[in-house]
Amino acid sequence: MIFVGSPIFFSDSILRFVHGELGGVRALRVPGVRALKELTSVDGVPQVCVLEERMVDEPDFELDAVSLACGGGMIALAYYHPEIARRLLARPREAGPGQIGFVPLGAQMDVWLAALRMQLCGERFVPSELLDSLQPENEGGQTRLPPDALGGVRPRLDDAAGLTGRELQVLELVSAGKQNKSIANDLGLSEHTVKLHIHHVLAKLNVRNRTGATTWFLQNRERLPAPGWIDV
Repeated sequence: MIFVGSPIFFSDSILRFVHGELGGVRALRVPGVRALKELTSVDGVPQVCVLEERMVDEPDFELDAVSLACGGGMIALAYYHPEIARRLLARPREAGPGQIGFVPLGAQMDVWLAALRMQLCGERFVPSELLDSLQPENEGGQTRLPPDALGGVRPRLDDAAGLTGRELQVLELVSAGKQNKSIANDLGLSEHTVKLHIHHVLAKLNVRNRTGATTWFLQNRERLPAPGWIDV
């Protein structure tokens, strides 16, 4: 995993922490795209390249150039300021939701670590706070988001409070009283990914805990789309 940015934004302590928390993954830092290209030409293609948010507003920033320098590896934008990430999403030719993931460093530590884990697993993560920046597509008079917007899961926005198919699956299992480890085993996910999905569910439903989410599910399940509805 290569972090592209300054040592102030991506400090040595962050790199050491990522290395320790992500199973010993190699975490390196380079100052810019040119150094990234030089490093990948020697060390090979990294699994993930994580960009500093300031790069978005640089006049010569082009996601295609970053992708080329990264050797086609996964790309994520680490940010503290959501408005910067939204500006990137507002440039669909350069940063469609299927092209780049996001790491919200201002969120709780376990959330952005889970976002990095999803990137390492090949899933692009878009936080719910950025969803209003995505370009909707009209299909049969209904509004939908591109299927890659949330790691390959297409949101259903009609009766499900903005919950994705995967989030509905997780919510149904939470409502059945299952714990994260059991949910992860049932769905073939990591516990960290399950925890991230639950975080999104609570935020979208505006409830504080699993009990509140369970109450919402039981009150609304008759009009919800089937939790198993997932694009593959």
